[in-house]
Amino acid sequence: MKQISYLLLFFCLPIFSQHTISGTIITEKPHAFILVYETTPTGAEYVAQAQLKQTGEFSLEIDSTFKPGIYKLVYALPAERHNFNFILDGKEDIAFTYKDSLGLEFIESNENKLWHAYSRSLDLVHSAINNFYSKRSTDKNAFRQIIKTMEDTQESFEDNSKGLLVNDLIKANKPYIPKDYEDFETYAGNVRNYYLEPINFNSRLILSSDYISQKLAAYVFGMSSDMSDSYLIGQFDKILKKINHLDPETKLSLLYPLWEEFYAYGKDSVARKLVDTIMLDLSKESNNDLMIEVFENFKLNGIGAIAPDFKIDDTSNGKNLHTTLHNLSGSDYYLLVFWSSGCSHCMAELPILKERIKEFTNVKVVAFALEDNDFQWKKTIINYPDFIHVLGLNKWENETVTQYSIQSTPSFIVLDKEKKIIEKPNEVNDVITFFREKK
Repeated sequence: MKQISYLLLFFCLPIFSQHTISGTIITEKPHAFILVYETTPTGAEYVAQAQLKQTGEFSLEIDSTFKPGIYKLVYALPAERHNFNFILDGKEDIAFTYKDSLGLEFIESNENKLWHAYSRSLDLVHSAINNFYSKRSTDKNAFRQIIKTMEDTQESFEDNSKGLLVNDLIKANKPYIPKDYEDFETYAGNVRNYYLEPINFNSRLILSSDYISQKLAAYVFGMSSDMSDSYLIGQFDKILKKINHLDPETKLSLLYPLWEEFYAYGKDSVARKLVDTIMLDLSKESNNDLMIEVFENFKLNGIGAIAPDFKIDDTSNGKNLHTTLHNLSGSDYYLLVFWSSGCSHCMAELPILKERIKEFTNVKVVAFALEDNDFQWKKTIINYPDFIHVLGLNKWENETVTQYSIQSTPSFIVLDKEKKIIEKPNEVNDVITFFREKK
């Protein structure tokens, strides 16, 4: 029996190490290691890492820690911008090349090669349709040929991916295929109505992928030029109906990126309604303390709310100001600018703000800097002597930054003299337009 057990062990061991993930990564500032995470419907879990050679090459064995599914590979910092998803079935080697100039190309792995080939093929068909309608063509035969190509492409890739994990993604991405010629308005309406139909919201693979977040964002923001509150909430509600059977944690994970987009686009009223009706409840049902804090802070600093107070100690440019936001006086309006000396967008917009805000003598700028240290900040604020400066150390973890639910820099918030939030402009031009209308 001992001999049999040893033999079984000997033959089982290679099962967990017979395949590899390998690649060559050519990027401007690569990290010393590549990091691999298993993605799930509610997040991502670290599973492995491998050293990245100076040549950009790495290799990693697939062992028992790798389960079939979607994985995320991080190759540089910041991680949220330097990563990509791939499919792993545990039955094949995965090899790829990545170059900043050319993008991602899989050399080995039928799963991933099929998905990339399918995506490129469908992009070409969609380009042909867009070109057809942009030329205002009414050539029905030409339209039928494009649709036939679309139908054949979809059918071919579904057939070729049978038995593979990627089949779920290919089926979920099936486009609307008209039976005959349709004018643009009819076609666009049918695309919008069909868009969510082929998605299997019970598929763990789909719910774990970047694909689903991109698909849902496109449904809300890319289906129409209508950006009214009623339209956006209507699109959101249709998604909610499709995923209502899922557990609260998964629903929250799927809906939160959409809520972030509403907030980033300045759709404060939509974001507020969704917090009041669904997002905060989902956070509580999921026992997600971080999300509860995000949404409760958002409610505290929405338009119409009194802005959260914070301490001001400004000794820059000869000033000797020690007070709080709520105790500032002498101006009709206060413009809060959340910025960072390491933010290139901020460094482009602050000089513009400095010059154009001079037009309004009844506005005082309070510049709250998100910084890791004060070194570059001290050098920068010399150029803005008329601003009230606040140093916010710990950057995104700063208490005031959290209270104001700041998601990006620069962020602008307009307060009246009572420190009530009255506007959240998206950029400098919006700031200037707002104050001109108040004149």
